[in-house]
Amino acid sequence: MRTPRVFLKTELKANSIIELDQNISDHLKVTNKKIGQQLHLFDGRGNSTFGNIIEKKKKTFLIKTNKNLNFSQKLKPIFNLGISEIKNFDNVVKQSTPLGINSINCLSSERSKIRKKPSQSKIERWKKIAASSCEQCGMDWVPEIYSNELMSWAHNSNDSLKIVLNPRATKSIKDLKKAESLSIAIGPEGGFTDNEIEKLEKEGFISINCGDMIFRTDTMPIVILSMLNFSMRDIS
Repeated sequence: MRTPRVFLKTELKANSIIELDQNISDHLKVTNKKIGQQLHLFDGRGNSTFGNIIEKKKKTFLIKTNKNLNFSQKLKPIFNLGISEIKNFDNVVKQSTPLGINSINCLSSERSKIRKKPSQSKIERWKKIAASSCEQCGMDWVPEIYSNELMSWAHNSNDSLKIVLNPRATKSIKDLKKAESLSIAIGPEGGFTDNEIEKLEKEGFISINCGDMIFRTDTMPIVILSMLNFSMRDIS
């Protein structure tokens, strides 16, 4: 039987007793976990260890962690996504997380179909989706989730390589040099406006295309991250 992976919001410590929150405990009760059974714990900051259930309270479980912690380095290069907000942003977070990303920024842009800034409750839901995705795929780093305005995000990016997806661009991924960190700007359906592309390029973003095929915004992160993983993940 597969050992369940459990995400902890607090920093994980070795040889300690942890009381799980009620949401996690409710899930363990549904799956009929018993005293003595093992869990694989991680805190989203690269730390992980195994622990055993030592007590079942009325609403929660107590876990005793192992004596040693494992630490996973972030994958290189580090990917930071900026994606124009769309209705199915939940799917963007769910599908992008297993591909090894550092952060996802939900961006407001000129062609965004959703004009209101995402509520804090919506951002918290995206964080839960990212954590759940990490539980399933084995990643020990949970990506940060933010809401931002396109040019504010672009101006504050300090990644060593910055790219914007532009179907009219003459450059492609094969023309990019390897980098330690990347900012990747993905527009809404219809793409960024010419004005936005111009402003992004002034901020140091390189326009690239992904071939002749045009993908939906919720599919594009999977496509571009898969291509970049293939071409750049061999950095030591």
